[in-house]
Amino acid sequence: MLERLSPLERGGGKIAASPHPLVGIAEVMARHGDLARDFAVSPSQLVRFARIDALPGFITIERGGVVQTTALDIDDGAIVGIYVVRNPDKVRHLAAR
Repeated sequence: MLERLSPLERGGGKIAASPHPLVGIAEVMARHGDLARDFAVSPSQLVRFARIDALPGFITIERGGVVQTTALDIDDGAIVGIYVVRNPDKVRHLAAR
């Protein structure tokens, strides 16, 4: 991953998500360390791999039945962006497919 890595989570004000984009590898790794502890208790359930807004990614079911999409922006073989959408108005229809 590149130093400029910038993940963005969107919950639409309805589902918990990071309040601001994380910038740089240090912020991203700190956030994912926190998430790893949560996943140890309640792991994600992979629904399927998918193209999300033309990017490679995947759809999961998270704790509490929350449907989430994760898209990876890849540049020259490195992940430079991670885009997470948890807004139920935008993703609930994806779990059934």
